[in-house]
Amino acid sequence: CPTVDAIDYYTDEESRLQAQVDLERTTALKRPLGIVFVTLVSLAAAKRVYSDHQLHYGCTIHPPDSSVSRRLKPHKWKVQFSPSPRDICWENLSVSRKNFFIKAVMLNVFLFVVLFFLTTPPVVVSVMDTLVFNQVEKMGPVISEFLPTLLLWTVAALLPVIVSHSDEWLSHWTRSQRNHSIMRKTFIFLLFMVLILPALGLTSAQAFVLFALHSHNETYRWECLFMPDKGAFFVNYVI
Repeated sequence: CPTVDAIDYYTDEESRLQAQVDLERTTALKRPLGIVFVTLVSLAAAKRVYSDHQLHYGCTIHPPDSSVSRRLKPHKWKVQFSPSPRDICWENLSVSRKNFFIKAVMLNVFLFVVLFFLTTPPVVVSVMDTLVFNQVEKMGPVISEFLPTLLLWTVAALLPVIVSHSDEWLSHWTRSQRNHSIMRKTFIFLLFMVLILPALGLTSAQAFVLFALHSHNETYRWECLFMPDKGAFFVNYVI
């Protein structure tokens, strides 16, 4: 490799990187996000500005008028207290709220289908029983009895990891918002996947559809719920 003077090399690198920074700055200024961070002199001033731009009587905003109000249109502003700079995911601020909600609906529906109906242990065991040459029950009573429990424990342990990685795709604006979303969804998914749906026998999409679309005049077959095998299944899981 040819040798070059270190000072000349790093001078050229600095010029090249500075040109890229200037280009990115020019591109960013052409596509404003509509977000402004304002630092005020005191907490009282921040509270006053915040209260002046809140809805009055739940319908309109009446901020103080100024000489530039007609051009800036402050009555259309949405003012809220800013989180800590370290809490903001700066790279996600370019994602609009509309795109965020579309991705959130798609992701949550996908997780609902996968975690509720495809990874529920009775469904997995029935599929294994069909595909693995009907060998589940021939493995021995210990394996056949505890395999559903082991599958449920494995899925329950992996669920927070799945939810955490999937939530990174949603492009939350703050890290605290992302953490709260992960905690809420993990709790709800675990509650339904481990307790509610298996206890009601809704361990497949077909059972869920039948439960949702059954006639209101038809007496529900409660004798099919809370059967002894489900009791043994949950006792093994708790142990």
